[in-house]
Amino acid sequence: MEFTERRLLNRFNKIKTEQHFYFNAKLVSIINKNPDTKSSARHTQGLVHKNIVDEFATLMQKL
Repeated sequence: MEFTERRLLNRFNKIKTEQHFYFNAKLVSIINKNPDTKSSARHTQGLVHKNIVDEFATLMQKL
């Protein structure tokens, strides 16, 4: 495993939460798990606002 792969996985694994998620840029969707090295994981900061708001609104309606 390369340094950058370990860094990515460690970054998510260190977050203490019951539900991990990331934004998949290729699928334009929020994925409810930790990303792996093949995921197109992106931080929501700087992404198209509409995509993020729509996804979170859908998730909130399910609660």
